[in-house]
Amino acid sequence: MKSKAKKNITIELPSDVIKRVKLEEGDWLVVKTLEGKEVVLEKPKSDYWDETFSWGKKFSKEQKLKRGSVQKAINSLRSGK
Repeated sequence: MKSKAKKNITIELPSDVIKRVKLEEGDWLVVKTLEGKEVVLEKPKSDYWDETFSWGKKFSKEQKLKRGSVQKAINSLRSGK
């Protein structure tokens, strides 16, 4: 399957790939690049989120970020402002 890249595109995976990787609707995928030429989608390990969230908590503590300011920044990014 080929497609031209566009901003905010939705990527559809072939059903045989979904079955082989055992993906379900709502599953998260990590996007990685290889040598700046290839895009790879990876189903994260179960401990991936624990590692990610612990990094975020540490970072916000070091930067002295407050929960409200982080949520405000997220909302701003999501709204495109």
